[in-house]
Amino acid sequence: MVSGCTRDVYDPSGGEDKPNSFDFSTTSTIQLNVKYDVPEGYKVLFNVYFEDPFTIDENGQTVLRTDINPAITRMTDENGEYHAKEIVAADHGADAYLYFVCWSSGIGADYYNGQCD
Repeated sequence: MVSGCTRDVYDPSGGEDKPNSFDFSTTSTIQLNVKYDVPEGYKVLFNVYFEDPFTIDENGQTVLRTDINPAITRMTDENGEYHAKEIVAADHGADAYLYFVCWSSGIGADYYNGQCD
């Protein structure tokens, strides 16, 4: 037995329904503005995560997770500023976490700031 449509219901003249109206985009663009207060001449390496990159280890210390990777890694200018549009995965969510490493004269120190501008 074979069955099929007997009437064409597609209306090409318009209306609110459009065929293939789904947005197939897998990326989105975000504006990233970072201002980190550092002495003049310091560049700051930072990572952006879209989930909390920290966990508590067996000694009760807050440590960087090893099971996730940053979505973005960039460096500020010598005034601790970075401003640019970044292309990220479309499903990045609403939260952002910044992890800072301040570099000067080859010496690194870890910093964390849980807010993203």
